[in-house]
Amino acid sequence: MKALTIIDRLIESEPPIFHRNQLQSRQIFHTWLPGRAGLTPELEVIPHRYWEEHPITQHMPLTLYGAYKISDFISQQALHRLEGIYQQFFQVMGLEDVMCIFLPPTSPENWNELVEKDVVIGSMTLTRSQRNFTERDRLILNLFRPHLFQAYENARRFGRVEQNLTQLHQDLDRLGLIILNISGQIELITSVAIQYLQTYFPDSANLRYLPDYLSAWVKHQISVETPTRLPLRIEQDGKQLVISLTLEPNKNRFAMARKHLKSIFGKLGLQSSTAAIADRAIV
Repeated sequence: MKALTIIDRLIESEPPIFHRNQLQSRQIFHTWLPGRAGLTPELEVIPHRYWEEHPITQHMPLTLYGAYKISDFISQQALHRLEGIYQQFFQVMGLEDVMCIFLPPTSPENWNELVEKDVVIGSMTLTRSQRNFTERDRLILNLFRPHLFQAYENARRFGRVEQNLTQLHQDLDRLGLIILNISGQIELITSVAIQYLQTYFPDSANLRYLPDYLSAWVKHQISVETPTRLPLRIEQDGKQLVISLTLEPNKNRFAMARKHLKSIFGKLGLQSSTAAIADRAIV
């Protein structure tokens, strides 16, 4: 959004738009400046429907690595003859020229691979009601493009990190995980671990520290120098709580996985990857 605001100040446009384009499915998602009118549902489908008719997308991957305008490829008279992209879209929007830059993730020789994988690439589009984009406008866009590309990549990476963190939190919530600091105080505890503590340790009302029995076991495990540490098993009402401890510098982490005595993990419906992690002890 900030990039649109900057470009809107540098180059007159009606108005600048940021797009995310899926190459194979040809889906296009638009981002407009606040307060600028978007597209009606009827107009929204036209660029997708007439993707191949657009003079700039027709010339991909040539147009991927610089600022290009429609007037670079087609005369105004020929543009007006396009029954789809012009007569149903540009003319309705009052547009006579478009200049855009794309933000592809790889080099042109990988174009077919990008299409096959339906890669999403970003683009910024400037529109005008006349064919009067100048070479100065093109130069500004080309100079701005590396910075916009870096900002776009940073946003994409941040989005992936957020997705990974969300997935991690969801995975942790399905596991009984407790993280202790060097003083033995609980830094993190998942809801499943809380349930296990409350079920198997009646004195676990204070969730800042481990129950006394469990705390003593952890301290003993830390004091014993051994390459392998056996898990702690506690049986109750035909079920078994298995607690494994993994040490790190300045951190003690251990995982809980409740198991039925007759069928470890099976009756709980846990995934095999979860079982494997629990068998190894979660770090």
